[in-house]
Amino acid sequence: MTAAARYRAACAALGLPVWRPGMLALRHAPGCRDDGRAEVRVRGANDAEAAEFFGCVPDFTDPATVGCLLAAVREAWACPTLSAAWCFVPHPGGDWFVPRIPADAYGGTEADALIAALEAAAARRRGQP
Repeated sequence: MTAAARYRAACAALGLPVWRPGMLALRHAPGCRDDGRAEVRVRGANDAEAAEFFGCVPDFTDPATVGCLLAAVREAWACPTLSAAWCFVPHPGGDWFVPRIPADAYGGTEADALIAALEAAAARRRGQP
């Protein structure tokens, strides 16, 4: 499953919006960029609807989009002080947030670690009555 699909599934399970103001949406449109993708910066509800309509995916290499992922993780875990310097670690005895290490084994990128945190929040929510 792609990072975008994992992110969408976690948002759906948590009842969170997929598109947040500030995210960079990518869609295939030949000739728009060297790699053939057009960019749309989501600024509000209309842009979010357009991103959905055109089948866009979030650009998880964009710093603002990663910041929006962090905001979603803070919301899902009700932890307003969580910062990008911490990463999520699933653990059998309970979920942990630990200081990020240089060679992060919990996700190839910061976005991967944040998506894993959203998935864990969704799994935890499903496990509660």
